Amino acid sequence: MVNDLACHSLPGAGGWASVSASVGEETMIIKQPCLVDASHWEIVDWNNFDPRVLGVIWKITQGKYYIDPTCASFWAGAGALGLPRSVFHFFEPNDISAQVENFLTACEDIGIIVSGRWMA
Repeated sequence: MVNDLACHSLPGAGGWASVSASVGEETMIIKQPCLVDASHWEIVDWNNFDPRVLGVIWKITQGKYYIDPTCASFWAGAGALGLPRSVFHFFEPNDISAQVENFLTACEDIGIIVSGRWMA
């Protein structure tokens, strides 16, 4: 069974790729350079991460209240490998101000935003 760890190919790289990251009981192999899009559903083995991954984005928040408890370890793991990294918010159709506050607070808590500056 294929898991939800998405690896998006770069333009001109010829379609989708899979990623060599241990996810549960499975390890998939990268077929071409790509960017990884992941969340708390994946368990990433940073010690065996395929060097053809060119960058990683991670879902840090969702809606007004959810903060991914694994995002701090993602941030540290990707940073230790020197990978370009970023985070995103999964929007829900409700209070936009509360969602923005949730995202910014989570980013500040793990050092993505420091003194109002984006550090990614």
